[in-house]
Amino acid sequence: MFIHDTVLLESEWVLRFAYQFSPIEINDAFTSLLGLSNVITDKPQLLIQTLEMHKGGFDFADALHLAKSQSYASTFLTFDKKFVSIAKDNKKCKVKKP
Repeated sequence: MFIHDTVLLESEWVLRFAYQFSPIEINDAFTSLLGLSNVITDKPQLLIQTLEMHKGGFDFADALHLAKSQSYASTFLTFDKKFVSIAKDNKKCKVKKP
């Protein structure tokens, strides 16, 4: 089974808002899912990095967008103060308000 990162992005939203899963439950489920031998993704390192950031307190979508951005950008602009605060120690891509 192939899983694209955007499928996980949408699944996380549904699990969190519609089914009231906690971030820890979602992270554990995604980690288990991606660890199955019959599950493949075209960006395993991206998803590992996303899940690590998510486990560290990032919103899943923020973590995914930042992980994607780090491969080509040195700065990530956002109006989200909480995101800026959580990402303050990120070395690969500085997160700041415009």
